Amino acid sequence: MAWILALVAIAQAILWFVLGTAHSEWRSREQQKLIQKLPSKIIKALKKDEREQLTLDELEELVLELGHFTELGIVPSKCPECGNSDLETIGGTHSDPRADDPWMRITCKHCGWSRNR
Repeated sequence: MAWILALVAIAQAILWFVLGTAHSEWRSREQQKLIQKLPSKIIKALKKDEREQLTLDELEELVLELGHFTELGIVPSKCPECGNSDLETIGGTHSDPRADDPWMRITCKHCGWSRNR
């Protein structure tokens, strides 16, 4: 009778191991899907950060180091080409009434780098 209980215990341990591994792999795939939705700048900043876990305030601080929020999206705080912080941001709506998506142009006053959104 004892050997049956031991066999059941071993089978249970194997089952829990298999289920735990499958759940871990599923969770990892789900996390990868979420990470892929993030802009590459945020992913790079998160990889550099050595903390195990971030609070919402810490995550907000990390994102704000990369740029600042406007009604048209996140604007970088520094030029990605030269690192200068003297950026000009111009934004508005298209003149075509059928295309009411907002637009934004960011230009570095130092090196001339420019990006449309």
